[in-house]
Amino acid sequence: MKLFSGKRWALAVLLALLLALPMSFQTALAQPQYTVPLLIANTSFLNVRTGPGVQYTTLVTVVGGSELPVLAVGSDGVWYLISTPVGVGWVNVDYTVPRGNFSVVPTINVNAVGAVLFAPVTVPTLSIGLDAGQGGGPTTAAATSTVERFRAQINVEFVNLRYEPRDNSAPIAIVSVDPTGVNDYSIVGRSVDSRGVEWLQIDMPGTGTGWIEAPKLVLRLSARYRTVLQVVADAVGMTADPVSNEGIGLPVLTRNQEVFLLDISANSQLVKVETGDGIVGWLPFNSVQTRTGTTSDNLAAEAAANPPAAPFVDGQGGGGPASVIFPQLEMPHVIVNTSYLNIRGGPGSQYASVATVRGGTQLDVLGRARDGVWLYVRGTFGTGWVNNEFTLFRGAIDNVPFIDVNAAVTLTTVQTPVAIFSTSLTLYAAPGVNYGAVAFVNGPGELPVVARTADGNWVQVNSAAGFGWVLASQVVVRGDPNLIPVVG
Repeated sequence: MKLFSGKRWALAVLLALLLALPMSFQTALAQPQYTVPLLIANTSFLNVRTGPGVQYTTLVTVVGGSELPVLAVGSDGVWYLISTPVGVGWVNVDYTVPRGNFSVVPTINVNAVGAVLFAPVTVPTLSIGLDAGQGGGPTTAAATSTVERFRAQINVEFVNLRYEPRDNSAPIAIVSVDPTGVNDYSIVGRSVDSRGVEWLQIDMPGTGTGWIEAPKLVLRLSARYRTVLQVVADAVGMTADPVSNEGIGLPVLTRNQEVFLLDISANSQLVKVETGDGIVGWLPFNSVQTRTGTTSDNLAAEAAANPPAAPFVDGQGGGGPASVIFPQLEMPHVIVNTSYLNIRGGPGSQYASVATVRGGTQLDVLGRARDGVWLYVRGTFGTGWVNNEFTLFRGAIDNVPFIDVNAAVTLTTVQTPVAIFSTSLTLYAAPGVNYGAVAFVNGPGELPVVARTADGNWVQVNSAAGFGWVLASQVVVRGDPNLIPVVG
């Protein structure tokens, strides 16, 4: 009698082999496997950089939702070393969503990364004239700065923002010139194509990082490096020091040219400046004024108003280098010292009033007449002239330039009040919802205000579809209300 059939014998042998396996092997099979933590890109486009900081060039730009395996954490807790299909790089964790266990991820000292892991990419000097902080340019003290000295503005009506620096590269988007001159963009890379055409890689918030031909861009100085001044004189020569008038070999600057502010003389009569190509010299205080309104100006002002706390680095005693305080150029101004003050179209009471401002209003002083009475000022209404006997002057009067009386009248400008709105508006034929609608305007936008009711509840605007009335509560009126005629 057979104790086991063939099949039963095979099963018995297999069972015996399984029971003989080492317990350690069975335990290993039961252990959980290590999962690499991830960062999920939490913005439309995220720059992966060659080093732990914005001063490093962009290795690649990934789209929102991309999963980036984490290799190491920077000692500052901000920059993380991650893996991409084109190599390893660094990303700012503030623009990501962490996923996984980071307790076993190694820490890298970011202060040593530039020398050990990923030094900034070196590119040849190109015609654009950037300093060494952005590749090329003269060797100056500023050239070693890791803060951008230049930003780019679009200089043509429409241009393709491309993935790569070549004509046949796919476009990321079509971008257009900003007629206001406000928007400028960080320059994060440069290249020259096979035809010898220079390209700049710019970081455009909300769109991404891409390449544009350099001839289609114009460079502006960046206020993120230092305060930027604009020349207001037709022509002014730089001098070598604040005492002599020696200016041999130094350039003559012209109106609207931009320079960095380095210092102010003890008597506040001169300012030490640096041109974009690194030339340092002195200029009369009244030949320049602080530039305002560009993206980098706004970023610099925001940073000055909200300075970051000193970073704490574990094992290094915390703290960090003391922040550098750069000199600021204060604009001379007046404070209206009467109940109401007329702003006139020229330096004299014989000129028509272009606006009326309330007592306590502060007005920037741009110039003065040689009679010592009339000042050329700027406010929400535009520009015009005031009698200084009805104002309180603040600042150094010697820094205010004289204006030729013959040209004074042409300087006056009146800022048309505008209605700013964020949603669609219904324009009525008259000030009341019981009147018929004459047009519908899509928001957001702004329209010139041409009239208002005596109670201020309605304003009349000029649109592409014609004139119409809108409730004042639905818009924000910017400008001098005294310039709006009252009707009804």
